[in-house]
Formats: sequence, structure tokens, C-alpha cells
Amino acid sequence: MRPILFSCSGSTADLITLAALRASDADIHCIVQTPGERTRVDFPGKAAELFGGEVPWLQVNVPPLRSFFGPGGGKAAAGETQSLSRALSWFAAAADGGAVLVSTARLTLPAIFFLSDPARAARLSDVAVLGGSIYGGDSTPTAEANIYADPEAAEIVLARAKNVTLLPLETAKQCCVPAELFPDLLPHAAQTEQTDAAGLGLLLSLEQPQAATCAQYRVRVELESAPSRGCTVCDVLCRDKTQPLHTFVTALDEAAFSALARRASRVWQQGGISDDKA
Repeated sequence: MRPILFSCSGSTADLITLAALRASDADIHCIVQTPGERTRVDFPGKAAELFGGEVPWLQVNVPPLRSFFGPGGGKAAAGETQSLSRALSWFAAAADGGAVLVSTARLTLPAIFFLSDPARAARLSDVAVLGGSIYGGDSTPTAEANIYADPEAAEIVLARAKNVTLLPLETAKQCCVPAELFPDLLPHAAQTEQTDAAGLGLLLSLEQPQAATCAQYRVRVELESAPSRGCTVCDVLCRDKTQPLHTFVTALDEAAFSALARRASRVWQQGGISDDKA
């Protein structure tokens, strides 16, 4: 697999995804974190422990794109300008190396990169997004959370990026693992409980394409109508040739997903040591 540029919010599910990347000995260019509702305060420390502090990490508190425009809009907060500039330089360096952008958070930072440096953004080999939906949403009846959190950014990325793969809500709901596999991440969870690990599904579709059932749809993000704002409108018949054609992961091989989860669990419990690929 090509180098990974990991854009995330810093959730428990993101730590599980990083454990899987560590288990696969993936080349992670950097981790860029945009905090969200599920952000863990201990995410930076646990990520550093997992990779022995060898993977660069940066947090950028940038608001959704809509806040930059219209009444009251403007530049990023003064304290965030430097971190935003640094993040964009990391994105550019990763793109120059033909990295794969893996995003499990809202797409604000990737969108800013596509707007600010489109020529270099085009060098990203692939873009993998945890987000969107085909039939319905979770934040609203029509919109999935990561897209709804910044629909303008999502529209920019989906309109401009090439080789885009989305793991939509319908598939993400199937990507859960037993809490007992990550006991220190979920110390109060019952052993019978399941926890979100949708990032594993996205990673599996990249690592083992044969384990993913996919379909290609032309897609746009609804921005105008308040009731459907943030909805990923999928032209399943691909009639509108003006819309970009993207790949949606519609199903995953259960055995392959479970095997990846077990590998991630072993690496996590070993403190980041990866010596078992079984």
C-alpha cells in the first residue's frame, strides 16, 4: 500500500484503525486531527505509544468551511493559522509522494488543500472517505454525520478528487467489533458489547480489494435545501454524466474484517509491536 495521510477526529474508532495500520506495517506519512464530538483527550498520547512517537501528529481546530463565508465569516483564529499552514504543508508533501488520503472525519482540511493547492492535491493517488450514505442518514434523516458536519467541504473534495472510495453509512453500520478486543480502550464496556470500527472497513477495502463488494455511482452533495442539506445524492443509474463517478463499498467479507480486527487487537494489546500477521 502507498503511504497513508490519515485525517481523523481522534475517536476510539480512529485508534482502532491506527492499530490495524500498525498491524499491516503501513507507511503512515502523518496523522492530522480535526477534533469532533467523539474526540478522546488521550488520543495524541495513545497514538504516539502505538507508533513509538515516530509518526508526525498535528491537531488543527479549523471550523467548517461555511463559517469562513457570509456574515461573521473570515480567517481562521489567530492561534490556528500556524497549525493550518503546517497541516497544508504536510498534505502537500504527502501528495508529492503519491500518498493515499484516508479520512474518517469531516472533510474540511482536505477541502482547503484542494482549494489552496489543486495541482498538488491532484497528485494524491487515492482518496478514501468514511462518510456519505445511499439511502438515509444518521445526523438527519437524509445526511450522514461526516458529510453533514461540513457539506461544502465534502462537495469540494468529491467534485475534485480522483479515485475516490467511500464507505457509506449503510456499510459502516456493519463494521463493529467486540469491545473485549480492546479492553483498555473501552474499560467500562461489557464483553458482549460491540463498538464502532468503521475505519477498519475502509482500510480493508484498500488493503484487500477482493474483500469488498463495490458499486460505482455518480454523486453530489446537497447544499441548497435545508431538510436535505448534507445528503449525498447518488445517481445509481449514472445518467448524469456531469457528476463525478465514485466507488461505494456496499459490503465487506465478514471473515476478512474479523481477521483484521483480531490483528489490530493483538497489536494494540502488545503496545504497538507487530509480529503476527495471521
